[in-house]
Amino acid sequence: VVVGLLKAVDSVARSSARVFVLTAVGNVFCPGGSLVDAGASSGFSEGGTLPLDSAVRQLRFSMTLAQRLHEMPQVTICAINGGCAGAGLSIACACDLRYTVASARFSTAFVNVGLSGDFGYSFFLPRIVGAAKARELCFLGSKLDAQQAHTMGLVSAVLQNREDLLT
Repeated sequence: VVVGLLKAVDSVARSSARVFVLTAVGNVFCPGGSLVDAGASSGFSEGGTLPLDSAVRQLRFSMTLAQRLHEMPQVTICAINGGCAGAGLSIACACDLRYTVASARFSTAFVNVGLSGDFGYSFFLPRIVGAAKARELCFLGSKLDAQQAHTMGLVSAVLQNREDLLT
């Protein structure tokens, strides 16, 4: 999925488009990375297939997605159509503007699995919600509903349904 997104971002960045809208199909925006899949393909778990150095290179390559979104010359809009956690939240934060549906839920998620933030989370989140609130979200792993995310400035607006989100 990340490779496809990177190709799309790079293609639009080179185009004359003025806006790039990122969303997902279904009722979930992005719940973050799968630790089961990551462990199985990284060599961290029994039967892993990649040596550690290859897994690290692959992760670093994937994490360039947030940087490329942030550096695009186009205005980037994240249309969050549902659950948004972990790396998914980091990718959303890399966009210039974020809009969400009322049913969406947000979580930094990293602390809940014993990890520090990735995909630009530690860079983007404090700039959006402020340093103190970013630390609170990071250290406590709080879950937010759409209205709470809007109140703290994480999203620009809360829309009632997906159709409103995409118009």
